[in-house]
Amino acid sequence: MVARRTVTNAQGRAKTYAPISLKTPPTISSRYLSEPERIHIADALQAGESLRQIAAGLGRSPSTVSREVIRNRSPRLKRYAPHAAQALADAARKRPRLGKIAGSPLLRDAIQKLLLEQWSPRQISHQLRLDYPGQP
Repeated sequence: MVARRTVTNAQGRAKTYAPISLKTPPTISSRYLSEPERIHIADALQAGESLRQIAAGLGRSPSTVSREVIRNRSPRLKRYAPHAAQALADAARKRPRLGKIAGSPLLRDAIQKLLLEQWSPRQISHQLRLDYPGQP
């Protein structure tokens, strides 16, 4: 959920604006911790809850919460830093890139031609090695 901005003008009327950021947050698999879960961990640690209690509240394994806290503890402040942890997780996520066939029109056309002739993938890979020696 993205927070809206509320600004009060000179007449005292409040006006609410849409969020500044136009980027939609990326959808990630439930397999990974989300930012709200990381914030929940930080709040629960601040409140003095144990790692097992936090894990039960999130429906996660205690080892997952333990690794998250150890891995993303601020070295200087010795506190868990949820926003820094989320930034690291976002940076580590795979970046999409074109596949080898989609990125090369020459390769794509050669493969497509052989597929139309009912060649098998094994036959195509062998023929490509003969037609384009020295190229990956």
